[in-house]
Amino acid sequence: MHDLPNRSLAVQRSALQSGALIPLKTELISGADERFQLRRLISATPKHLTKAGPKPNPFRPWDPRLEVACQPEHVVLLNKYPVQAGHLLLITKQWQAQGDWLQATDWQALSAVWKQQAGFWFFNSSAAAGASQPHRHLQLLPRGVGQPPCPLDAEFEALAQGGSPRWAWQHAVAARQLKPACNAEDLLACYQELAAALGIGTGTIDQRPKHPY
Repeated sequence: MHDLPNRSLAVQRSALQSGALIPLKTELISGADERFQLRRLISATPKHLTKAGPKPNPFRPWDPRLEVACQPEHVVLLNKYPVQAGHLLLITKQWQAQGDWLQATDWQALSAVWKQQAGFWFFNSSAAAGASQPHRHLQLLPRGVGQPPCPLDAEFEALAQGGSPRWAWQHAVAARQLKPACNAEDLLACYQELAAALGIGTGTIDQRPKHPY
């Protein structure tokens, strides 16, 4: 995996020309909480979000026209239906359930990508948590130098420094030093620590997470 940002741009250009990449058209909803971006879809609903009929696994096989980088056990793909340009997916090559615990290999793959591309990582553990596919995939919204990862960045920073929470939803925050990216062992330990703190369980005791996250 070499020069991921430029490779991503090149794949975006070719995927747009071939029709493999289908950016979604949205509009910002005014009056929404300024800490969030609330968008309304104004283009056609992607097929994988329609309710009728069986849903094929888009990652088995994955579309080679969307492939940005290949790792031993993971592949970096462009999201076929991005709202933000350059939206990346980190998927497992072999079937791994989205609802199972993330493993050390997942964090190793994430760390390798993170060292080349900064941004906002997120993971939806199941359909109930917002995942559109049951095949394991982590997601990255790239950010430029100096850009905050997300609109809640200041709040996360305050909580990590011991500030009082003011959110209505259940959450846990931990601070880590970036060197320039956390290593896989630190990320796995942090994940396990936060999962236990939220009552999701622990991978060494619980076969699967106790609830979506």
